[in-house]
Amino acid sequence: MESAIPQAAEFFGWLDDRQRALLLAHLRRRGSNGDPRKGLAIVFDLLQECNLGCLGCCTNATRITRDTFVDTELTTSRVVSVLDKIASFLDARPGMPVFINFGGGEPFLRRDMLEIARETASRFGPQSVGIDTNGTRAVSREGLAEILPSLAYLGVSLDGLRAYHNTWRAATSDRDPFREAVDTIQAVLELPNGSEKLEVSTVPTKQNIEAIPDLMRFLDSLGVKKYSAHRAMLVGRYWLNRGLETSIPTADDYLRLLVSMLEANRDLNMNMHVHHSIESIYAALLLGTKTYFERPLGNPDKRSSIGIDWRGRVFFDPWCMVEPLDSTASASLLDPDVTLESILHDKSWIAQAKGRCVPAIRCKGCPVSCSGGSRTAAALDTVANDCQIRVKRQVSSEAIFTALEGIDPLCPLHPRNLIQPASS
Repeated sequence: MESAIPQAAEFFGWLDDRQRALLLAHLRRRGSNGDPRKGLAIVFDLLQECNLGCLGCCTNATRITRDTFVDTELTTSRVVSVLDKIASFLDARPGMPVFINFGGGEPFLRRDMLEIARETASRFGPQSVGIDTNGTRAVSREGLAEILPSLAYLGVSLDGLRAYHNTWRAATSDRDPFREAVDTIQAVLELPNGSEKLEVSTVPTKQNIEAIPDLMRFLDSLGVKKYSAHRAMLVGRYWLNRGLETSIPTADDYLRLLVSMLEANRDLNMNMHVHHSIESIYAALLLGTKTYFERPLGNPDKRSSIGIDWRGRVFFDPWCMVEPLDSTASASLLDPDVTLESILHDKSWIAQAKGRCVPAIRCKGCPVSCSGGSRTAAALDTVANDCQIRVKRQVSSEAIFTALEGIDPLCPLHPRNLIQPASS
């Protein structure tokens, strides 16, 4: 398969003409479609507690058995105060879009989730609000009907068909998380605009990656129109439980996954994709698209996501909110004297990190004008291969800062993904 970058040609070389056409058409379509989650994108984790104990939880959420959770630190009024600080930041930048995606833990454990969604929509508009959930909370159809008008996006995680999903979610004998999530999906689809707002997502692993096309067919039978395959990241339990590290798919695995999804989708016609950090690399290598300039990373005013955790602390990237990257925390927006402006534009770590994403530095100075995939994935790949860090199991902000210059492990131009010439 030809590539705009000759070094990457062999990585895509196993594709036949039909697969090549499917992939190129998909990348062109994805590049031309607008993304409602644009501008200043914020992932706001409202709690660290969850009602499930997923084996690869990337936020390392604490499993609880109570039906609801009330956080005495991040109260409703404090959430609203953070929203007001975001609004103040945007007031100084008229016309800048924002998208706030609430997560956790499981956000629907909070009894005030409806109020939070409404408060957010009242400030920024429903088109700027999303929630990610495991779909198992006993949210009534009436409750979903109440909250959906305040949302542009409701993400439900489903990591496979029943047997795999329930095993991965560490289901107890009296629970069926798969059935509960499917019930939520069906309830949302029955609501006005539900199919437009709902997106089901999967975190691929070595164990479930080949079954994802079958999962897509099942979701299509339910009426799901939007589906995405995320990416497993070496954070949270993936970092703490080194046995899980081997379940993270490789660069070749992800390419084969995308192709298998595209082949399945010929009969389904779903709006589907893999994580944007992967597709941006493919678009640059195969189409010559300047994804760095069109979707610049490292600049929270433009395209990248920042993270806000349950303590109000701000992070350069949502993946940094847990081990091993949580040493990169900036000041907390719960502090009355701290503003989002001061965090993003003073000499904090977050402001310095922006400078590590410019073309001359990121990806070891790679000349390809792509977004560089995920800078956080590049940093994690670097620190995970540092023997001293592995022993100490701690990562300093300085080490992470330097590691941002690395290469995304899913990039075809990463040295481990290049096909080496045979020795003479």
